[in-house]
Formats: sequence, C-alpha cells, structure tokens
Amino acid sequence: MLLTATIILAGRVGEYQASLKQTLQVFWWLLVVNMPLMLVYGHVGQFHGL
Repeated sequence: MLLTATIILAGRVGEYQASLKQTLQVFWWLLVVNMPLMLVYGHVGQFHGL
C-alpha cells in the first residue's frame, strides 16, 4: 500500500517537474524572442520621443 502510494506520488512529481520544465522552456524561448523586439521597439520609441 505504502509502496504503491510512493510510486504514484513519484510519478506525479515527475509529471509536475516535466510540465514545469516545459513551461520554463517556453517562457525562456518567449523571453529570448521578445528581447530583440523589445530593444528595437525601445529604440524606435526613443527616436519618436525626440
């Protein structure tokens, strides 16, 4: 009984870590993609401000 619960819990933690990893990868990818765009928009905004 305890062994089964431990295995299920370990599986849940494994799934959670995998989904967390995937979420972090997506977030990091969005950050990397958006960084140049933000820099470009920032420069354009500064030029328009002048």
